Amino acid sequence: MDTISLTQLRSNLKYFVKQVTTKHSPLRVIRQDGDDFGINAHSKIV
Repeated sequence: MDTISLTQLRSNLKYFVKQVTTKHSPLRVIRQDGDDFGINAHSKIV
């Protein structure tokens, strides 16, 4: 699982969405306050 900052996600949203959906690899996003969340392809959830 790759880890990026929220700023990186905002700047490169299209790239990271494509990466998650084609590689089927989740992405961890860390906010400036230290909280984090994940992005995962729908096909991996169902």
